[in-house]
Amino acid sequence: MKKTLNNIIKILFAFISFKTIIDLNGLTSYSVLSLIIFIFLVYLFMKYFIISKDKKDIILLSLFFSFLLVIGNLCLNLIDSRNISIFKELLSVKSIIYFFGYFSIFNIFFNLIIPKLLKLNILKKNNKLNFRQIFIITFLILILSWLPYFLAFFPATISPDGIGLFHKSQSFLVMMDNHTFAYAIFLRICCIIGNFLFSSTTGTIATITVIQTSIMASIFSYLVAFLYQRNVNKKIIIGVILYFALSPIFGYYSVVMWKDVLFSGFVVLLSIACYKLAEKKDKLTKKEYLPFIFSSFLVLFFRNNAIYMYFILAILTFIFYKKYLKQFAIIFLIIIGGFYLIKGPIFDYFDIYKSGSAEYLAMPMQQIGRMVYKNVKLTKKEQKMISKILDVEIMKDAYNPRWSDGIKFNKDFNIEAFNKNKASYLKLWLSLVVKHPSTAIEAYLISTLGYWYPDILDRAYENSIVANEYNITMQPKGPKILEKYVAFMGRRDIPLLSLLVSIGLFIWIIFISIFIIIKKKNYSYLYTYIPVLGIWLTLLIASPVYNEVRYIYSLFTTFPLLVLTPFIQKNIK
Repeated sequence: MKKTLNNIIKILFAFISFKTIIDLNGLTSYSVLSLIIFIFLVYLFMKYFIISKDKKDIILLSLFFSFLLVIGNLCLNLIDSRNISIFKELLSVKSIIYFFGYFSIFNIFFNLIIPKLLKLNILKKNNKLNFRQIFIITFLILILSWLPYFLAFFPATISPDGIGLFHKSQSFLVMMDNHTFAYAIFLRICCIIGNFLFSSTTGTIATITVIQTSIMASIFSYLVAFLYQRNVNKKIIIGVILYFALSPIFGYYSVVMWKDVLFSGFVVLLSIACYKLAEKKDKLTKKEYLPFIFSSFLVLFFRNNAIYMYFILAILTFIFYKKYLKQFAIIFLIIIGGFYLIKGPIFDYFDIYKSGSAEYLAMPMQQIGRMVYKNVKLTKKEQKMISKILDVEIMKDAYNPRWSDGIKFNKDFNIEAFNKNKASYLKLWLSLVVKHPSTAIEAYLISTLGYWYPDILDRAYENSIVANEYNITMQPKGPKILEKYVAFMGRRDIPLLSLLVSIGLFIWIIFISIFIIIKKKNYSYLYTYIPVLGIWLTLLIASPVYNEVRYIYSLFTTFPLLVLTPFIQKNIK
């Protein structure tokens, strides 16, 4: 009787999953294809659908991903809606059916894959090549693989806010920290080299591109050699090389003039340093401390908000390495103290302009903006206060759920009124969040959607130089077939290529990787994930755009290391 009841439950869940797949893919329930899908689902459910106490971790993981899919899908579909509440739709019969449908599919998927991952062995003694040889081979492969992008976008692709910085860097060191002063120094050094080698602006830009490409190829080659040194199977090593060589994101980003590119490369170095600390946790030496300190400074000075991630890293370091409290207290005093000393008195002494960040305004303004957009009831006092920084009616039209610039950088936005009464506006924001929690949470979920939901199709690459007063233009080189190849690789309507730039999907895979580490009880290696997860968390707190790859490009650059960490042992050649 119990077995019969169990089988009925499995068939019921199979039907719910079938209903979910049919509805979301626009299929008819009476077609031959639908019948095949249903029979296949029944087979899978009868064999692999398990709900029991000893599988509670998989059940929780399945529930978590199912919830993200359902609410993410609602956020995406209702992103521009003024009248429909996401949370009311979340409690609808249809959403509940979809939730259990997704849950059932995830349950089967994880019951199939997790046991295999726990037993997976990717290690095999590598004797043919040494560290230097694998580094050089990888470097050459990457340079050749990215060459079509360099020729197609020659001499580089430059974002609108980077053109002016480059133009000034040709003549002098730009004493500003808004693009980070460290990146300004990098540009100035590259311009000096470019001006020496060439007598043209195009040649100078090409020099910057070549130097940046070489740095990124070197970092990725170092990562590959690092994995090879830890006896990762050569087939996996080849896969990692192909990932960096063929994934379009690396080709496109190798030639774009952004500080985010180098920053994301330096995050790889910091993550490797964190892995080494975890690997040698029982006997740490200067050999592990020095790369950690060096990479920390690079990360901190190439992005202004990286300090928030670093505070997370510092706090968790004292938890992971209680045995070395004294050593790390000195290390973080040097790093964080040095950071604030340079950014404070030293910058002031040299009169380096420190631009104020408006990113902290992004989420509050988006939440208030959505309340106005959805016509929630505001008191006259609340309307008056809001209108002092931006007229309510203007805000209603200016609000864009996908990015905060519509409000934050609106020509009528009165930042001075806000700066004079920050405490009052903070109090207003908090009171509105308390009074209208569902709209506030809805705005938050939509404003961060691309960072946790996989199915977002949005701009991933910079592939132009906008018209500018300096007459800097793109001058493609090489045959047309290269341009066609690069254009094809940049398309977002091809499933596989689109998935390779899905922030949400990559974050989900990282979650599964962390789950494997926890199941294996190798807790010390969780430390490797902190830099990237810290950056991801800062975006969840204050991202100006709901989905922007460059802000979290470090997720893609560190991906091979983070995915393979659960399967790497300590046996080094």
